[in-house]
Amino acid sequence: MELELELRRKIYNSIKKHPGIHFRELERRVNIATGNLQYHLQYLEKKNLIKSENDGGYVRYFPKDCQLDENGKKIMSFLRRKTSRHIILYLLSKESANNKDIAKDLNLSPSTVS
Repeated sequence: MELELELRRKIYNSIKKHPGIHFRELERRVNIATGNLQYHLQYLEKKNLIKSENDGGYVRYFPKDCQLDENGKKIMSFLRRKTSRHIILYLLSKESANNKDIAKDLNLSPSTVS
């Protein structure tokens, strides 16, 4: 009954498909106005279908039946950050890289890499 509305179902399915998605990314994927998305997210959370978590920089959304433990959720949230993901992939291919190498090759400032 909670997912009768097509839009609400679309929001829920996006969260289920992309656990740890943050608000703005969800807004872009579903193509919905901010206030409308906030309303539906509050509804889904109230009905215990999703869970929101603040990771310090973003509010991220997970389906309530998500099988990730707290550590897994933190890792998933971290990997959803573009810069972090690029650094990790770089380090996987060049394990001996240092801060200077990463900053130079990924065109990032050394403070960002740190």
